[in-house]
Amino acid sequence: MATPEGMRLVVIDRLFAEASGKRWIVDYKTSFHEGSGAEAFLDSELERHASQLRRYVGAFPGEPARAALYFPLMKAWRELGDEVEYP
Repeated sequence: MATPEGMRLVVIDRLFAEASGKRWIVDYKTSFHEGSGAEAFLDSELERHASQLRRYVGAFPGEPARAALYFPLMKAWRELGDEVEYP
């Protein structure tokens, strides 16, 4: 799908705000890892998808947000550092 110049199409799995107003952007991943090394696998997946999460946060300029990956098959969660804001 073509978008006008300067525009970017993003598809966000989950966006919500806590009662405090803190905004969360969550990307669901269906990856699965069995056996030892699950924590290392999750950490590497976060590193691998960090730029994608930052793009999602950047889709809401001037609004601070937290971003995370959720792995429903593993019941695991990985957050992208501290709250980030992009101009």
